[in-house]
Amino acid sequence: MSTDAKYRFNNGYFLEKKKRSLRECLSQVADLLFYSKEDAAVTEALAEVLAFFDVERAYLGIIHTEASHISFAYEAVLEGVGGVKSFFDKYFSSHLNLTAEQLPWWFSRLKSEQDIVVNNLDDISMEALGCLDLLAANKVRSLLCVPTRLMGTSNGFLCIETTSTSKQWTNEDIDNLHILANCFSYFVERERLREKINLSAMKAMQNEILLQMVIENIPVGIELYDKDGYLVDINPTGLNILETTSEKVLGVNLFENPTISDESKMLIRKGERAYFENQYDFQLVKSTYFQSEAQVDFKSLVGENVPLKDVEGSIFGYLQLVYDNTEDFKRNEEMKSMLTKLKLAVDTGKSFIWEYNVKEDTVAIDYSLSDRQKVWGRNVDSMKSPGASFKNHLELIHPDDVERVYDQGFRMLIKGKISEFRATYRQWINNDYYWLTTNFHVYKYNSDGQPSHIICYSINVTDQQELELDLLRAKEVDKIKSSFIENMSHEIRTPLNAIVGLSCFLAETYESEETRELTNCIQLNSEQLLRTVDEMLYYTQLERGNVEYQLEEVDVKPICQRVIEKYLPKTSAEVTLSFDESHPSVFLYTDAEKLEQLLSQLVDNAVKYTREGSIVLTYETISNHTLRFVLADTGIGMSEKEQERLFYPFYKAENFHQGVGLGLSISKWITEALGGKIRVKSFPGRGSVFHVDLPLK
Repeated sequence: MSTDAKYRFNNGYFLEKKKRSLRECLSQVADLLFYSKEDAAVTEALAEVLAFFDVERAYLGIIHTEASHISFAYEAVLEGVGGVKSFFDKYFSSHLNLTAEQLPWWFSRLKSEQDIVVNNLDDISMEALGCLDLLAANKVRSLLCVPTRLMGTSNGFLCIETTSTSKQWTNEDIDNLHILANCFSYFVERERLREKINLSAMKAMQNEILLQMVIENIPVGIELYDKDGYLVDINPTGLNILETTSEKVLGVNLFENPTISDESKMLIRKGERAYFENQYDFQLVKSTYFQSEAQVDFKSLVGENVPLKDVEGSIFGYLQLVYDNTEDFKRNEEMKSMLTKLKLAVDTGKSFIWEYNVKEDTVAIDYSLSDRQKVWGRNVDSMKSPGASFKNHLELIHPDDVERVYDQGFRMLIKGKISEFRATYRQWINNDYYWLTTNFHVYKYNSDGQPSHIICYSINVTDQQELELDLLRAKEVDKIKSSFIENMSHEIRTPLNAIVGLSCFLAETYESEETRELTNCIQLNSEQLLRTVDEMLYYTQLERGNVEYQLEEVDVKPICQRVIEKYLPKTSAEVTLSFDESHPSVFLYTDAEKLEQLLSQLVDNAVKYTREGSIVLTYETISNHTLRFVLADTGIGMSEKEQERLFYPFYKAENFHQGVGLGLSISKWITEALGGKIRVKSFPGRGSVFHVDLPLK
């Protein structure tokens, strides 16, 4: 590695070379990932990871839905060191959507959520021998890779590598990379969602995911007590800190905790926040409070107790946050940062907590951890005054939703037939209906076993619900449009066939030059209109899935020859349209008719937009399992913005040429239906190059 005072990266970015603490690295990574929407921020965050571990490569991978593919999406690589993405581009033709067949060992480890720890390639396990050549080819000396997890499920992986020397990874290295991977898990999930939902829905889901991620993965114990001080909920980290189970600890009373000072308890009873840092005495706890499996006598715990208050300031519960500070007292600053992030997550999540007292029939709503402006999009004084009955609260629910919320859910809850349920419904708030998703949970029972208190967690999902309704309407409109186009296409095609046939007959019947020119004009335009109708009809069939594919072994060479011969008469005299006849025959398992249609659309497009120069069609085998067709022209070219929209239905880069802009959309549809990919590279004024990759088998 260079002895320069800076880490220099292949993209020109650099970082100061200095020893970094985990807290500093976490802070930088979190700021970059949570507060920046730019992809460059991910690379910079990976650069921070690289610098922290002092390695040559750091990269982030994504496990796609149903774990069928993985992609090496982002990387930070030192200057002079080859990148992971470029390596896979060369080795597998792409660094995206790699399959289990391509990386079997990698997939098996990630699927079972196991860490990948390689200190030296000479010591690699027998099961990983298939991956040895791949690692060696990329000059890997040591490798450490851990999964990124969200809500208990792996969604990606964070890896670091050395290429100059081998490195013995320590348990501390592995633990630190896991902590950093938690920061990246939210970003990985955002990437997996990006292609499925639009920006508005994505923001709403991000808030919910972020809150859930913080609660489940933050290294802070979160304990929720009711207004009488009884523990009603605790997160996994809290159980790990206390080394106990929820069955043993739920129901203990906050004010009977022997490790909390009387002064702190007094502050808590007054409804004031109480901060504490103490030596948690497990021997004392085991003998007087609850059973724990802890093998140590003490742990150093730092924490805070936050009273939960309704709009009138009445306490209905307590939120206690506990952090295990045993290993390093200096993590106090990191602890405060984590607490702040938790409050921000609750504050920005469009959520609030409320409680129902079954015996007293009263509803209490807490806004102490929420900003009402952010929950409702405007300032709301209150949903209902404290002390209102559930019947009063029920009157605010939309009449169409009452039966589903009350009769089918809440009534069963208060009768003790179920302990929890979830409902999405409309509620009247300040002269308008809002959509809420609420989790109802019984957390306290009477002596006779009947529910006495129900805690409720509500999220404002109005934007998301409206988006889903808009989507349903859009699908219905699209269905009507497709039916209309298909019906109209059939109605128009019949008279068009008659016009084309009659114009041909007239052209042969009349001897007058002027008459023949007019009939030829009618014929050409009728044929163009007929092709347009055929394209629209075919595209509608593709959308509905009504196109069948007949797969067989096909020699692609004569297909290419036929396409070129068909378009030679239509090509300008200033343009050379060619196919190299010396190409060897290559057999492809595909639909011959669809392949010829696909290539014809591409050549037709090139002929339209090339005024002089050349149009060349070629093909070549890639990695022994893919056949690539290449069509290069010297036409007018396209900007990057035009390339992004090129395969959209009805899009035309210029309006000077005939057609409705469906040809390339059909090409893309056929390519993907045949299991391939299509892409374009173009520059304005310099022409375009289309690549179509199809599997050989």
